[in-house]
Amino acid sequence: MTLLEFSKVDSHQVLELDQLYNETKSSHIFDYILKSICGRGTIRFLKLGNGFDVLEIDTFLRQPFKLSLNNKNKNYIYFIYCTEGSVYHKFKNQKKFTHIEELCPSLFGSIPNTTSSLLLKPSKPSRLSILCIDKTTRFEE
Repeated sequence: MTLLEFSKVDSHQVLELDQLYNETKSSHIFDYILKSICGRGTIRFLKLGNGFDVLEIDTFLRQPFKLSLNNKNKNYIYFIYCTEGSVYHKFKNQKKFTHIEELCPSLFGSIPNTTSSLLLKPSKPSRLSILCIDKTTRFEE
């Protein structure tokens, strides 16, 4: 685990997963293009339906970038696979970040209304895929 500061991430460098989810109401695919001040790249959100969503992140950052996995209305399981870059995960109530190793699958859960975030470090390409599974939809009894 590595201790990093979220406070060094400006508001223009923060993206909430709920924002991407809301953008796909009229389409099943939405590409979020990074603002040039942060770097360059695309975050593609694919809404597959039946509780499955996919994020494909392909960026080269000049500044740290935070992806908030807040999910105010969802209860997700995240399968994260990083092929390149320095990516970290943190729950709000923790002091330390968990490093997501390249080429090693990672699994994170969530609780509704609990903040969880990914931090992508700058100065090298970041490429990762995130499979989001809505537990309330997929695992109903």
